[in-house]
Amino acid sequence: MVVTEKDETVVALTKEDTSLTADATAISKALGERGSLTVWRYAVRKAKDGELEQAPWGKISVQAQGVLRVEPYRTPLRVVAAE
Repeated sequence: MVVTEKDETVVALTKEDTSLTADATAISKALGERGSLTVWRYAVRKAKDGELEQAPWGKISVQAQGVLRVEPYRTPLRVVAAE
């Protein structure tokens, strides 16, 4: 999860960044070094079976400037992989 002064956004790495681990520290370090990262933004939706799930909503660019912290996020919901 990326936390800014204005909001919190649940994100996942793109295929291009699979060399990074899913560790919040590694992601934060990469963001600082690169200045920005392209990630998948995730949101809750209702699946076809009626259950709630965490699913990709679209790609966004996260800029290092304005990010207060990157922290791990765990959800009790089923997670749909980004393609």
